[in-house]
Amino acid sequence: MQDLIDSGRIVGGQTVIAKDSQILYRRNYGFETPDQETAVSDDTVFLIASCSKAFAATVILSLVEDPNVSIGLDDPIDRWLPAFASRPIAGGGTSTRAPTVRELMCHRSGIYSQKVSITPEQSELLYRFDHTLEAAADGIAAQPLLAEPGERFAYSGAGYVVLGRIAELTSGQSFETLLQERVCQPLGLQRTTYFPAGKLDHLAQGGGPGPQPPHLLGTAHQFPLIGGSLYSTATDMTTFCQGLVAGKLISSASFSEMTTPAAPDQAYGFGWSVTMRNGKPVLVQHSGALLSYRSHMIIDLNTGTCAVATWTLANPKLDPGKKLKEALRRAGTFVKS
Repeated sequence: MQDLIDSGRIVGGQTVIAKDSQILYRRNYGFETPDQETAVSDDTVFLIASCSKAFAATVILSLVEDPNVSIGLDDPIDRWLPAFASRPIAGGGTSTRAPTVRELMCHRSGIYSQKVSITPEQSELLYRFDHTLEAAADGIAAQPLLAEPGERFAYSGAGYVVLGRIAELTSGQSFETLLQERVCQPLGLQRTTYFPAGKLDHLAQGGGPGPQPPHLLGTAHQFPLIGGSLYSTATDMTTFCQGLVAGKLISSASFSEMTTPAAPDQAYGFGWSVTMRNGKPVLVQHSGALLSYRSHMIIDLNTGTCAVATWTLANPKLDPGKKLKEALRRAGTFVKS
């Protein structure tokens, strides 16, 4: 991390390594913004991009376990969003059923993927931060599917947007409120939110060309990209990982399902990529990349060790993420994925 700071490829970053409830290593690097006026501290808040999915999946599993909320993993989502009952499939045909909550969680819903020939309209539904979660979910419901629900793994930020909207409809609360009540407050997370503007200071920002981060929209920032626009710190992210392992947020049965591949042809559970050894999950991890922000978090399921890094790029076109992720694995003495 320091080498990349010194070479000008990274603006600032944080790393934390912990085992069980103990912090083993914590260090901050570089500056909060390219003007280099303020050094990164433990309190500096980064947009953690797709690492948001593990938080979102935890919220959903907590709702599934809640006897006062009516939602199940195998519920078809046309129960809440009727437009998904039957959708055209790109390339021909029509879906025979709606996706389930489970299929949204593990990216087998058939909903379009930002990694597979995404159209400008589909992209805007994900990355336009001045519309609402309801509007985004309704727009996604009007798009053709990539495949019949359940048939294909396709990593889908749009699927997590729909998941967030379903959580709101079944609970009667905003997803931000659900996150705070079911994850942040139980763990004492003070610097984790989808909407930091006006609430949190010390917000990191990278450099280079491209769109500005959503918090700079101020009050116009209405849209939580459920699996992609959470803001947090490496310390809060580590506390989250520790809380999951310790069973403070969801049951051991739900955590086991979350950290097990959802189908034989994929290495993904609910909000985590999964590494298997001898038929058992041994490590879960997730990366995040949005605009100039990057993040990575890892949990070694055998040792209870977790490691987290957040950082901002000086130029999003020059991303040294692979080197950082490998260094993070080595630092935590993790099995190789």
